[in-house]
Amino acid sequence: MGTGQGDEARSIWLRLVLIVALISMTGYLLVGSRRVEQDRHATRPSEPALDNRNASSCAGIKDPVNRDICLWDGAAQQALLLPLPQETDCADISDTVLQYLCIRLFYRPHMAQFMPHRDTLGWKEPFDAGSECTSGEAHERALCTLLTLDKDIEAPETTCEGFMEPMRTACMFFVATSLMMSSSSQEELIRRLQGFCPKIPDGAWRSECHYLLADELASARPVGDMSVIVKACEASHDADIWDFHCAGHVVQLMPSEDGKVFCREIRSGLQESCWRGWGRESARQTEGRGEPCLNLDSRWRRSCEEGVEEFLTEDSPPRLEEGIEYGPVMK
Repeated sequence: MGTGQGDEARSIWLRLVLIVALISMTGYLLVGSRRVEQDRHATRPSEPALDNRNASSCAGIKDPVNRDICLWDGAAQQALLLPLPQETDCADISDTVLQYLCIRLFYRPHMAQFMPHRDTLGWKEPFDAGSECTSGEAHERALCTLLTLDKDIEAPETTCEGFMEPMRTACMFFVATSLMMSSSSQEELIRRLQGFCPKIPDGAWRSECHYLLADELASARPVGDMSVIVKACEASHDADIWDFHCAGHVVQLMPSEDGKVFCREIRSGLQESCWRGWGRESARQTEGRGEPCLNLDSRWRRSCEEGVEEFLTEDSPPRLEEGIEYGPVMK
């Protein structure tokens, strides 16, 4: 083997070791309850530390930002556990962007691995918080800062410039979600996120931003621009070494015939995941009855059948709270 081939082999081996380490690390995310030490010089009101957080245990917190952080922490803990709960406390979060992210967390639980919360590894002292957000642990200061951001919709790329990683990219995704929620039309949403997502430096967050665009358009009725959904899922796949399976998830937000069009238009390397997702959604719509995969091209029939099998064995996400909508936000 030549030197170039040997270097390439070592590079691939190191990547595999990193991926295995990342997967193994998820087993240590549930590190249990930790005591929150309040800064004596904090300008925000101090609140008691709470374990096993839920709506009832967070209700006594008077400050709305601290209460939202408490509810988010509880939701993040739930999203990391199986089976998933059938009800969540997301509706009690007052900040609309964090509320949306909370709902999304149960459909995209991988976000719990890099969003700041009390059981996330890696949030040590990532930034200098503003005068309002100096109390609590690092993830609480991070969330407090996100919830008190002055989001400049006209120049969103400048909102997070003063932060270091990982706060900067977490901030940018928070802003991207705000841009999505404030879009008055699909055209505005597409223009905003297609321009903003590529600027996010971290691959995981950039992938999730493209995913966000695909989700919203796939959830619209009628379904949004299919070519944009296809490109967004392909960009999501290309953005990071983690495969968040955009094609296989987004297809489950579409009516059956639209899903078939999507799976045929997505590039070949993502079609297997797409047809598996199509099979899972078809099984959900028919409650596991019938054989939806029989009329598919023989190349994708097995993938579809795997999706049906997954539906019969997987835990479903929780029911959406009454009055809470998960995509599309724009009308």
